[in-house]
Amino acid sequence: MRRAVLALPLLSATAALAEGNPWGIAGELDITHDSNVLRAPTGSAVSDTIFSAGLRGQLDQGIGRERLRVNALLEHNRFQNQRELDNLSHEVTVGLSFEPGNLVFGELNLRNARNLANRTLDNGTVLAQGNLERQTQANLRLSKGVVTTWTLVGGLDAFQRRESDAAFRSQNLSRNSMDLGVRYQSTPELGLTALLRHTQGEYPNLGAGDDFSRNDVELRLTWEPSGASQLEARLVRGVESHSLATVSDGSQWSGSVQWAWQLSGKTRLFSRLARDSDTGARDSNSSSTDTITSYSDARVRTTLDLGVRWQATGKIAVDAAASRSQRSLSASLQGGTSNSAGSDRTQTLQLTATYQALRNLQFSCRAAREQRSTSGVVAGLSFPYSSTSYGCSVQAWLR
Repeated sequence: MRRAVLALPLLSATAALAEGNPWGIAGELDITHDSNVLRAPTGSAVSDTIFSAGLRGQLDQGIGRERLRVNALLEHNRFQNQRELDNLSHEVTVGLSFEPGNLVFGELNLRNARNLANRTLDNGTVLAQGNLERQTQANLRLSKGVVTTWTLVGGLDAFQRRESDAAFRSQNLSRNSMDLGVRYQSTPELGLTALLRHTQGEYPNLGAGDDFSRNDVELRLTWEPSGASQLEARLVRGVESHSLATVSDGSQWSGSVQWAWQLSGKTRLFSRLARDSDTGARDSNSSSTDTITSYSDARVRTTLDLGVRWQATGKIAVDAAASRSQRSLSASLQGGTSNSAGSDRTQTLQLTATYQALRNLQFSCRAAREQRSTSGVVAGLSFPYSSTSYGCSVQAWLR
């Protein structure tokens, strides 16, 4: 199931494979209590307890000059009271790094996932049944060294989202993009990349269908002022055009800045500020922490993430994270004729404690709070809600 977790880079915690052993298999058990399991509007919340049992597999194998990485998770989720939401979810990712020679490097990544999602419509109507969302992604990245400090870079990306429930079919999305650019690496600590990107996509079930295209110019900066600090920044100027949701037409600025700092041997800090105006970008962006959101694209979305990890001992770690996301909404983005517009703000707090009892045995407990508020005319676009959840899990590895 899709749990309310913050997907910050410093908080991602998958067990590392033992040195010299390319594979691992793990069994997982999790129990979570949620005060608003349906993400219903304020005053209509229903609590429930979810029991999850999963099987996870990992492979990290070198093959000559190539490297293959596979991660797979199959999970059965059972609700104590809302049995119509019981589901079988999965996620499989495959990555292949290759180096054919002549300063050419490449990476191919594939992902397929199915999870329970979107239990409440944008207008606040709670559905009796669960909606299963399937995402399929593929991307290919290539680079070609030219001289010592210059590298040609490019890539292809494809993304598809499909919803099982008819009430959410308007959110089905297909998107393909290609980019080409150059990277300048003056020193190992400082790099600058310039990219041109073209994107084509469609919402096939939004009204009569909404086709869109987008052209971007993007600048990226990576800087490591010290061995304990890393800074990444993106600045994007995009021009977008839609056949139906024409309110999104025009040019906009977007970008992000993120900073990671190893404060001490035990403490690591992370922060990220992002402004997004790219159609559908949030849906495939694993760094986003807007855990419960409409897929009716916001005109502008601004997100601030903050996190800290404290490695209390060699076996005990504590993660704390906070997020605030604000969206500017418009009914026209859903293909309607209404001019209603407003905004919503989602705030999330989470605390997680992890205990590595043995090399192959890990326990963790977490508590989280989500809250969304609205302003302006947002009827049919968003609604206020809140949720408190807590739970524990155990993961045992065989490798």
